[in-house]
Amino acid sequence: MVNLDELYRNLEGKEQEIAVVYASATGRNITNLSEGERFRLEAEVGELIEEAEEALIDDEMVEEWRARDERLAATPIGRLILERHEIEEKILDELEDQN
Repeated sequence: MVNLDELYRNLEGKEQEIAVVYASATGRNITNLSEGERFRLEAEVGELIEEAEEALIDDEMVEEWRARDERLAATPIGRLILERHEIEEKILDELEDQN
């Protein structure tokens, strides 16, 4: 049985990794951001993740899923988003198993 606390920590860590890569890709150094800038960055990353999740959910055909995965996997942020998605799926599976 997988530990939910560990999965949630992994999810949070993956989101932090995405934020670092995204900040770098947009010309920002995450360690030098003010609180307001960090808040905006987190909001942008949240939107990016949400858009990717919606796209993954909307692609119902296996071929479309595979094509989307290949496109996402071709970029560092895309790979991290896919890894985050996998962690989120594990959390959902674990929650379902508990009920």
